[in-house]
Amino acid sequence: MMEHEVAQALTYANQADPRVQLNDANVDIWWDGLRTVDANAARWAIKKHYAGQNANGEGAHVINPATIRRLITAELNRREQTERALEPPKNRVPHPMSWRQRNPEEFDRLMRQGAEDRYNELTRRGIKVTPPKHMQPSSPDGGFSDGGKQ
Repeated sequence: MMEHEVAQALTYANQADPRVQLNDANVDIWWDGLRTVDANAARWAIKKHYAGQNANGEGAHVINPATIRRLITAELNRREQTERALEPPKNRVPHPMSWRQRNPEEFDRLMRQGAEDRYNELTRRGIKVTPPKHMQPSSPDGGFSDGGKQ
């Protein structure tokens, strides 16, 4: 915050609580304590401090730079924890054996079935595609042989 922003925050706090004194010494003290704080965050902290108290400010202690920094830090920590809680775990341990390794025959069967279903769907639509490798004939004459008879 700049010095004029600190003076504005001090004035804002004075308007909420007349016990906050507006003088040069307080501006210097607040500026020293709030140098690294954003002006909007300081205003938010002043509002938060007095919003939870009685309308006339009774029952609340006089706000000071330490209270403002504490409120801002607590809010930043709360937001960080909320964001961290919403993220999926990054170091998830994979199963030592994948499903494919545990069930190779079933995996191959399902892969062939999926390839056949896709090929059949595309040919039904009239789209020309090459059939999957397991559906292609393996002999050079197209899979038709006369059994050695000629």
